[in-house]
Amino acid sequence: LEVATRLARVYTFDSDFVRAKQVYDRYLASIRPGDPNAPKGLAALLLDLERPGDALLFLAQFRAKDPSDLEVLAGIVRAYSRMGRREPMRELITFMKKVKRNEIGVRLALAEILYKVDDLEAAG
Repeated sequence: LEVATRLARVYTFDSDFVRAKQVYDRYLASIRPGDPNAPKGLAALLLDLERPGDALLFLAQFRAKDPSDLEVLAGIVRAYSRMGRREPMRELITFMKKVKRNEIGVRLALAEILYKVDDLEAAG
């Protein structure tokens, strides 16, 4: 499942969303939130495939396991941004400022992603 997730994400990075969706449909579509075998990258793939609501279901599962996981928190911010849920997004960004303050890589990547999708308020 991890390999299929990575392959599909590589296709999204290459803007080949048709192939990414084919990989998702063939190998990953049967995975449901709560599945202990759900790869962490699946939520990011769902975001790449413009399915923020589905991604949020998995992200909630991952956050329950580790509430301070910056990658998970960044994924939730991305989902909220895509869904236009400004207030919970702002609250989560504020929370992220207090978590693992020295780890800036995830924060920079999140800012870049939000900037690319023209969410300048959140990227700031």
